[in-house]
Amino acid sequence: MSVSFKGVTENTHRAVIRTVKPETSSHNGMITKTQRPVVRKVVRPVGGLAEYEASDQTTLDGVAVALHVLEKRMDLLEDQNITKADHVAHFARTPQAYDPVPSPSPHISLQQVMTCSQHTAVEKTIYMSCDQYESIVDEIRAIMTEFGNTVTNNHSKLADFAGCTLRAAGHDFMDFRDNAGGSDGCLRFEDPDNKGLINCLNGNSTVVTDADTDSFNKSLHSVYQNHCGVVSLADFIVIAGEAVMGFTEVSATVDLKEDFKASFRYGRTTSATCANNVALPNPANGCADNEQTFLASNALHLSWRETAALMGVHTIGKASPENSGFSGWWQDEQNVARFNNNYYISIVNHGWGPEDSVGGKKQWGRIDFRHDDPNSLHPEMMLNTDMCLVYTNVTAELSNCCAWERLGDLQHMNITETYENKSIFCGSTDNPADFAAEQLMCCGPPDLYGVSMGACAHEGSATSYVTGGASLVPQGPATDAVHAFAGNEDLWLGEFKAVWKLATEKGAGTLTALQCECQVTVYEHWPEGIPSGLSDLAAAEQAWGGRFPTGAKKVLTGIGNHSLGTLSNLTSSVKIQGDCCKAYAYTTADCSGAPADHPIESEVQYLNGLPLGVVTPATGLASVWGCNDCAQCVKVTQQCTR
Repeated sequence: MSVSFKGVTENTHRAVIRTVKPETSSHNGMITKTQRPVVRKVVRPVGGLAEYEASDQTTLDGVAVALHVLEKRMDLLEDQNITKADHVAHFARTPQAYDPVPSPSPHISLQQVMTCSQHTAVEKTIYMSCDQYESIVDEIRAIMTEFGNTVTNNHSKLADFAGCTLRAAGHDFMDFRDNAGGSDGCLRFEDPDNKGLINCLNGNSTVVTDADTDSFNKSLHSVYQNHCGVVSLADFIVIAGEAVMGFTEVSATVDLKEDFKASFRYGRTTSATCANNVALPNPANGCADNEQTFLASNALHLSWRETAALMGVHTIGKASPENSGFSGWWQDEQNVARFNNNYYISIVNHGWGPEDSVGGKKQWGRIDFRHDDPNSLHPEMMLNTDMCLVYTNVTAELSNCCAWERLGDLQHMNITETYENKSIFCGSTDNPADFAAEQLMCCGPPDLYGVSMGACAHEGSATSYVTGGASLVPQGPATDAVHAFAGNEDLWLGEFKAVWKLATEKGAGTLTALQCECQVTVYEHWPEGIPSGLSDLAAAEQAWGGRFPTGAKKVLTGIGNHSLGTLSNLTSSVKIQGDCCKAYAYTTADCSGAPADHPIESEVQYLNGLPLGVVTPATGLASVWGCNDCAQCVKVTQQCTR
């Protein structure tokens, strides 16, 4: 069928006709540039209508722009080798048919792919210093530095890696139910929602079928190898999420890297099995599944404002049709690798309408002017679970409305967006004159009968903030929060940090703050937490009747000289914690004279299987301090050269 649009040009007033006519030829079932069916989204031709005339120039130009964008989108589909059969089947499927096929290998969990080859992986972190935390963060930042910050249309290594890492950390804690789950190092790769995560976790894995060794030159597994003997996988995944957010944040006043370190607490236990993991939210269910995952009393038990703050992680990364079935970025091209508040700005300052993803699922796509991406080379989308924060009872499957807000109302709330140093509204740098002009910018031209797509938001009363017409008043459960975060990035970052800490600590039990100040504990017998079954301690374990009593102990905090008092000449074991800390032993009560030849150092592992900085009788306190039970004073120093 040929579809023609007639009208007059703005400058010459001469008649023009725009025609899109599909050819009938094809080659091997592939859609070619000479055989291009018109797939309408904004402009919807009715079957059997061959021609539509328009004398209104605005409508004609809008239709022309829409057709141009559709042609570009068909070019993209052709480049992706989508066949005619696939194209026809795409519209014949039911929503249930879009769900990705689970991995054929059942019950593959994160622990099976994040192996620990050089050590025995610890189930729970016994001790972590600021230096250890920083070391993990710095190694992950080094990987991201190699990716660079180049974004070309639909490609960004940095955004892909950061988004994948954040998704892994989030999916780990989002399964918290009935005091089980949470940040416990548990992901099941047969769950379709976790498809593709293997590539930033361990792209060289041979046990997960969708692993792609070419996705990233390095993965989190290479970093985990350096720390798995002392840091639990559950703690590591949280730190990895914090590392990518700290690397990509761009605030001039907030330092996420330092703030995360200051608030991090360790001690999460890696779960031995993921058999009881619950399903993650289904985007098709919108806010109903948000409630079940984030707000329910047996789940994370957040407020709607906290839920909206946490969902700001969507500011990084994209959805891929080969993984989730959805396709596109939550952000425009200049923001995909920035941890900022543009996610919230995009929800309310762009025009959104229902669309079919390349992967066949229903989602929300930009239907506005898109001057910032006129050729649709950088597809943007939102899910029902995003849009429902602001708009009530809308789904991409059932709704036929345009999600947008009035420019004046957004400006009144300090919600602005810039493109090439110009203010932009619904993808346009123009200054709309009234309601109809704004609607055209955000929702595209009317349909063939001259009917514009209705607004998803309720129409309110006229205000002094808007020009020509009434305000649009969205009534979603987190509308106020989204507006507040869109208008003030630092406000969002502050609230995000608090809810991130809450979510990643839910169900983790008693956790401990990072040890940044030097702390030395001296024992009459053995340190706490000595596990049974260590080969190097087998004889000592047998001699002590299968137990390791501590006896009397004393804690020395901070640098300087510390008299041992009642533990003088009784110290058999020592534990030193803190960054770059050293403990020197003296045989005098005031640390006068010469110390022992060697200090005990916080960053040295004296026995495999024990934390750093721990020396026991069996590992030879005498070989470090020169003798057992002879120290009367300990001098503590702290000097980091990094």
